[in-house]
Amino acid sequence: MANPCGVPLLAVSNLETYYGPIAALKGISFEVRAGQVVTLLGSNGAGKTTTLRTLSGLLVPRQGKVSLNGVAIGTGEPARTARRGIAHVPEGREVFPLLSVRENLMLGACARASRSGSTEDLERVLDDFPRLRERLNQPAAYLSGGEQQMLAIGRALMGRPTILLLDEPSLGLSPKLVTEIFGIIERLNRERAMTVLLVEQNASVALEIAHFGYVLELGRVALAGTREQLRESEDIRDFYLGAKDVMAREGRRWKRRKIWR
Repeated sequence: MANPCGVPLLAVSNLETYYGPIAALKGISFEVRAGQVVTLLGSNGAGKTTTLRTLSGLLVPRQGKVSLNGVAIGTGEPARTARRGIAHVPEGREVFPLLSVRENLMLGACARASRSGSTEDLERVLDDFPRLRERLNQPAAYLSGGEQQMLAIGRALMGRPTILLLDEPSLGLSPKLVTEIFGIIERLNRERAMTVLLVEQNASVALEIAHFGYVLELGRVALAGTREQLRESEDIRDFYLGAKDVMAREGRRWKRRKIWR
């Protein structure tokens, strides 16, 4: 699905973020339309996690502009960013292990300006994640990795976000659990029109549910396109979509070596 016309829900323009003297983001620009799942792809060190951390206010950019619904928002203020509707599910889940599932979820409601209706929201999240209902009073430390990922997403939903930032939701999970988690993300998008910005190294599974994608390389946007366009890209197939294509890439490299010798 190509990006429709009109004002994007999230617009990022010329964003630069540094770690000390090192530029992690080098002027990236992209947009996310309401109701879309947009994925950021790229290898380790490409700037994917830095992008989400900058958008959620955990990092302060050196320059650039972030707009939500056409209104420029400040950066470097995580609490205010969350109240504006940007919810960040970090890499590694980062649940509170000694708190119960219920307590973890209710902490998510603290991100919004008013906690009115939080009981109803809790029920809705538990309907989305029935496994969490079964473990509602257990400490989060007792949950499996997949259940902790469900808890982290559920906690973010308790904030009633406008857009959900997901950082490597497949990390450390078995293929079966990856399928389950991505099925949940796809269902939230389809049934609740949840807008999602998804960072994922597993390009194959990300492009199963994404409408649009951007490929980051060394802090820059190297490629952008619809799900179909990215799947058809030779570069994407070679570097992100499986061993068979890696073998094909190596074969082409070998041919080039023979030509240039």
